[in-house]
Amino acid sequence: MPAKNSNAKNKILIFSGEQRLGAAARSDAWLAVEDITPNSEPVLTIDKIGAGECVLDQGRKEEHDVIFFKEASVPGLPKVRPMLVNSTNRKTLMAIYGDLSAAVLEGKRIRLYVDPRVRAVGGGTTAGIRIRKLVPPEPVQSSPAPVCSDCGAPIIGAGDVPAEQVLRNGMEWFGVPLCANCQTRRINSQSSGNQ
Repeated sequence: MPAKNSNAKNKILIFSGEQRLGAAARSDAWLAVEDITPNSEPVLTIDKIGAGECVLDQGRKEEHDVIFFKEASVPGLPKVRPMLVNSTNRKTLMAIYGDLSAAVLEGKRIRLYVDPRVRAVGGGTTAGIRIRKLVPPEPVQSSPAPVCSDCGAPIIGAGDVPAEQVLRNGMEWFGVPLCANCQTRRINSQSSGNQ
């Protein structure tokens, strides 16, 4: 969170870390180019969609389609805001998901990027947010570490031996997944039983 400057005349926010000019200071409720970290393509999950009168900069009101997202923050987009949907992005959604209904779009993932050559209202070009014409891959779910059959602890690496090798050793030597400590305990108990 930005710290306020102690100067009583001004209400200046002092940034640190990943905070950027143009993004955190905006009071606008809608997602904007400034919100997206340069050279990143954040992936978001659609929570809900809607349409209606939206208050824009300087109090101007316009009718817009709106996408709301499940995430509050993702890599490349520290503060997620609802996104106003223009006709180009609506066509992209139709192209990748085949339908624009809430039943189809809710829960779907989209990848955003900044296009530096968007046609500006009134002529010329400006930067704008676009949806990539692809379905982002599902995030890789890391599987939980296997647990030791004897003590129930997660099987982790031991010294220079990675966790995968510790697991393989337990399976090869004892036929069950064992942590390094329990493997050592079993080896010691076998050695003392053979003497």
